[in-house]
Amino acid sequence: MKELNFDTLIGNGWIQFKDFLAQSDIAFYKTFAGHEECRCNEGKKKQVEVYIYDHRKYSAVAGVGYEVKCTGELPDGTWLELKSHGLNQDHVDPKAQELLSIWDWSVKNNLTKSKN
Repeated sequence: MKELNFDTLIGNGWIQFKDFLAQSDIAFYKTFAGHEECRCNEGKKKQVEVYIYDHRKYSAVAGVGYEVKCTGELPDGTWLELKSHGLNQDHVDPKAQELLSIWDWSVKNNLTKSKN
């Protein structure tokens, strides 16, 4: 089985961390300045995670899947989890930016606040 190479992710500022839920084979995170804050992480940059699943261990014809996830607490206390899965490594950075744009819009537009 060909060894996975994460040089591009690391070169783009992604940092490996231990997936304590042990659902992925390997995980990375990256913080982004200039985006709306998570309510419970006041003063910290917004963080996005990447979870990598190596399905090749189950089948010779299977591949490697990347999941990009952006989670946070909106101003009204509602938690929002945005994720996209089944990606390849080339789509990680563009998808992270897309999810951050959706996050920013959700915070600015008070997405979950009831309208009377």
